Amino acid sequence: MRLLHNKTLKLAEFLQPPPYAILSHTRGADEVTLQEFGHLKAQNKHGWRKISEFCKTADAELDPIVEHGWIDTCCIDKTSSAELSESINSMFRYRKAVCCYAVLEDVEHTTDDKVLRDRIKGSR
Repeated sequence: MRLLHNKTLKLAEFLQPPPYAILSHTRGADEVTLQEFGHLKAQNKHGWRKISEFCKTADAELDPIVEHGWIDTCCIDKTSSAELSESINSMFRYRKAVCCYAVLEDVEHTTDDKVLRDRIKGSR
């Protein structure tokens, strides 16, 4: 399993993964793929902000218990049909995660709970 270190933003592979958080999100047009991840140009993509904010949040809230995270866009090699198929068929990653963060990019933040609930209901 490929995981992202929350402090260093470096990817590593594990046979027996350590505790990890997971990011559930709606995909945008400008996501960072595994192949792009190590390149500087990836940091200019909108998806990079999502990755870095997820890692920063998980690190602040879960360190030292959880030091790694999993995000489908950059932790799955989508050029490998076997890895992609395994990932699609194995949603165990969500069940085994210590914590799952959800990002709804089309929901504008508000401190008003009623307004927020209404916005979430209308989210894709």
